[in-house]
Amino acid sequence: MKELNLELECKEHDDFAEWRYGNLYVTGIMGICDNPLNEWPTLYGYSLDFGQVESCKDGDSLAAFSVSLPLRITIAQYYNNRGTLIVSYGLNEDKSRKVTDELVLKSGLVRAMPTTHFISSVTEQIRRASLNGYEKCEEIARERNMPLEKVFGRVYFVDFLQKYKGLPESQALHVANAAFK
Repeated sequence: MKELNLELECKEHDDFAEWRYGNLYVTGIMGICDNPLNEWPTLYGYSLDFGQVESCKDGDSLAAFSVSLPLRITIAQYYNNRGTLIVSYGLNEDKSRKVTDELVLKSGLVRAMPTTHFISSVTEQIRRASLNGYEKCEEIARERNMPLEKVFGRVYFVDFLQKYKGLPESQALHVANAAFK
């Protein structure tokens, strides 16, 4: 695989943080929300496909995907303090921010200033899980002379369909290929 030699850049704002790596744009928002995650899919009317709420040791998580952008969103909500985190991965900053801002508004999440722990945790998550996948998408797009958006959409949608919708790999590939022709 050809090395991209890109730097992961993080910029902190009063009520969110953003990361950039090449064309990859990641937004992180934290705050407090009284609406449980199982209600979020009914609150949001945009073209998001939601997975099932998954229980973890400290709280619940919910994944969503927008085929039209493409955009992958992970939401976590903690039992002890109603703390809620939203992290989105996409290629279009304006559309990504619009969708996450709408999620915040409709869910009733009250934003908080991102903590150092939140920023370092998301940065580590991006480095560990996302950069390799993004670099592979870049490589495939170059090798096959395809738009990065289509390759990114297929790869991340297949992952979403398998992990959060329970589709077998062959069916997930078929659905993702049809969505990102």
